[in-house]
Amino acid sequence: TLTAGVVTYTPDANYVGSDSFTYTVSDGDLTDEGMVSVTVANVNHAPVAVDDAYTVFVNMPLTVSNQDGVLKNDSDLDGDNLIAILVDGTSHGSLQLNADGSFVYTPAADFYGTDSFTYKVFDGSAHSSTVTVTISVQVPIFLPLING
Repeated sequence: TLTAGVVTYTPDANYVGSDSFTYTVSDGDLTDEGMVSVTVANVNHAPVAVDDAYTVFVNMPLTVSNQDGVLKNDSDLDGDNLIAILVDGTSHGSLQLNADGSFVYTPAADFYGTDSFTYKVFDGSAHSSTVTVTISVQVPIFLPLING
């Protein structure tokens, strides 16, 4: 666009590469054409992390594989490999969060209720915002057995 003598070039969203445009100048009597070449450099986009929720029974460890881990629903527009980084740990148990998003959570003895931890995602260049993983520690319900 040309506004008040200033040319502004805006590439299509997520476009990377070379582009050019031609222009014509005129003073009313004479005209001339020119061409401008533009190189649009790749810009890293920050990854996007999404809150997660898991459930475990009291006094039982929760072991989550990387396929079902915290990175499962996170994304990166650039397709970069993502790693999980722990921000704040749990309050009512122990946690081991691995870079691939897998984790092991063990609730404190006899604890039931809600626990949580926060993490962010790193793509090698930028971090996501911090998100929360909520863990519901439940007491199992045992139904009485009926004999005979």
